Order: sequence, then C-alpha cells, then structure tokens
Amino acid sequence: MTVAIVNGRRPRGRFDQSVITSLTEISSGTNAPFSSAEQLLVLNLHGSGNTVANSLTQSRRLTAQLSAAASYLTDTTLDIHEQRAGTFDGLVRMNVWVQDRQPSNGANIRESYHMGWTDSPTSELRLWTERRLDAVMDRYDLDSRIHPTKRILTGGSMGGWGTMTYGIRRAHRFAALYPDRCRWRYCETSGRVRIPSWTTAIVPSYDVGSAPNLVAEDGGYSAAVHMDHIAWVSDPDHVVPWIGWACGRLDGYMPFQDHIDAVAAMRAAGRGFAFAWNNGDHGNGPLSSGNDPFLITDSYGYNEWSIGQGYPVFSEHSLDDDPEVDLEGGINIGLGFRNVSESAGAWSCEVRSIRSACTVKVAPYSTTYVGSKTPKDVTITAANTWTAVSFP
Repeated sequence: MTVAIVNGRRPRGRFDQSVITSLTEISSGTNAPFSSAEQLLVLNLHGSGNTVANSLTQSRRLTAQLSAAASYLTDTTLDIHEQRAGTFDGLVRMNVWVQDRQPSNGANIRESYHMGWTDSPTSELRLWTERRLDAVMDRYDLDSRIHPTKRILTGGSMGGWGTMTYGIRRAHRFAALYPDRCRWRYCETSGRVRIPSWTTAIVPSYDVGSAPNLVAEDGGYSAAVHMDHIAWVSDPDHVVPWIGWACGRLDGYMPFQDHIDAVAAMRAAGRGFAFAWNNGDHGNGPLSSGNDPFLITDSYGYNEWSIGQGYPVFSEHSLDDDPEVDLEGGINIGLGFRNVSESAGAWSCEVRSIRSACTVKVAPYSTTYVGSKTPKDVTITAANTWTAVSFP
C-alpha cells in the first residue's frame, strides 16, 4: 500500500494534542528545568527494562493522563521526566524522558520498543507509543521555554531502535538523531521481525513476509516496512534528519551487515551522517555520546543542529575507516561545522577536524539554497583549524 508522505510526515490519524488531557507534577528535583528560558530539547528514549523514575531522582516528574483514544485497558497514563543539563551556546539543555513501560504483565515487562503493540500476535500493529510521543512533542511546541527548532532525539539499545523508528520520519520534529546500538532493518541476525504484543510475555517473531500490518489509520502497510530504515533513507523524496550512530560489530541484536548497508544507502542518497563502531557486543559497543574514543558528540554537538537549517554533508573523508574490514573505526568522525549562511543563491560555512589534517568532500544540505550542490574538495591543514567553504 502506498502511503502519502509530505515533508517526511506520515498521517497522524486520531492522535493529536487532545491525547494528553492533563499533566500533574509528581516531584520537582534539584535539576528541574528553569521556569523560563529558551531551551535545547533532547528527547531521550530509554533502553529495555529501564524505569525512568528510578534513574532520574533529580528530575521533574510529570504524569500525563491519556485520553480514551490513546488509552489501552489499564494503560492510561504516561510518565514524563524533565531535567536541566547545562548550557550550550547560550541555550539551556533540557533532557526529556518518556516512559515506555506499560502496566505489569505478571512477572514480565510490557514494552512497545517506543513504537506500539498488537492486541495479539495475529492482529494488526497500532503505533500507540509513536502517537503518544507526538502528543508530548506537540505539548513542547506550545511551551515558551523550548526553542522552536533546537530539537534532538537520542537513545540507547531499545531506545536506539526507537530513535530510528520514531525519528527517521520526523525531520519536522528533530534536527538530528543520535541512536546508540540501533537497528537499521528488522530485528534479528536471522532477518526476522519482532513486534511487541500485549498478550504475550515473549515478543513474537515473524518472517518478514508475514509481519503484521499497521492499522489503517497508521498507514496500513507492513510493520516490516516500518522497520526497514535502509529502504526509507534510500528514497531521495524522504526528508531525514542528520544521523550520528554507533554500534559494535558483535552486537547480536541485528546483523552488522545492516550498518554496512546503511552507510552505502546514506552515501548513495547524499545524506549527512557519522558512524562509529568497534568489535564489541551489545554491552561493549561504542556510544555516540558516551565514554568512547570515537565520540560522535566530540565534534557534532547537539546544539549545532536546527530544524530547517542547512549543514555540510561530508563524504570521502581521508580519515574514514572501512566497516567491511576494519574491526573498529568511524566514518565522518571528528568533523564539525559552524557559521552556516544560506540564501537562494549562496551557501557557506566553516568546517574543521578535531583529529588531524585531512581532506574531505563537502556538499550543502539546504532547503533554501537552489544553486549547484556538487561536492567540493576541502583541505583542512591541521586539527582544530577552521576552513571556509562556499557555494556556488
């Protein structure tokens, strides 16, 4: 089934701002956000089994009451946590966590992969959580504390999977995605698809061809299509945020070949990205913003990005490693930019490497500039040396 896409947006169906009928403050921690300031919003999607409430004792905790249309049996509320996390370029960073843990299923935990679930293994998939996250972001759109275009989405493990599934179609909501140990296609090393179901303790597994469809209001197409992000980024008509991701070769939750294929797809479509990997497993892989020698956030800070603003697309970087053969390495790692200027007839910025002298091709990503976007060779003469590049 073909689903109409406009600027990277899917139809929203029944879910809108009325999803959250009320917000109640449960606690206000020592690092609760300022009451008034223009803030950089970082939406964090947690990993499997995590409880936001246990790990964020200093945050402001809110409980959102869900409307009847967004509730499911006993699942009628949503936990939201806000936490101030320093100042960047004059913007206060506000971390936001949204709980993906439905009411207990006996001794087990119901989670939706930050996506949704089926009523049973043989029924259709409803994107319950994606639409609830839309409602949370709608609320922040109306919040005067929040910068209107400084929005980032990140998460690790299951949160990395959700960062891709939720964020890759929402360039209108997020300027950049930072998923750790994410899935680019399906779920397993065998290439099968796992879709959460409310009625089963173990998440059901399906052959790709027999995966459940989404409900009609969420698009009606196969859930396997919804999880095939490589196919999504391969289509040049799709608007995609910049993506900086990291994963170990031995992760086990997906074939590493998927990451190799994702690099090829991103390059072929001329998209902006950075990728870091090592030879670790799921617990020892690199993190895009953690304590690792290939820190993506070392040079690509959250505050660099703005929805609707252009940025340089890097390619053929002389310091790139090869994920086909190198046990650890990175692509477009250590590069950065500043001072983007764009108009219909001209585009410019400055670029640097924090690692060493290098060469790299640069092309403008811009919805404003309409001139030539043929990549230009740029020589960066030393580490931390800013080099100007301009088009046409």
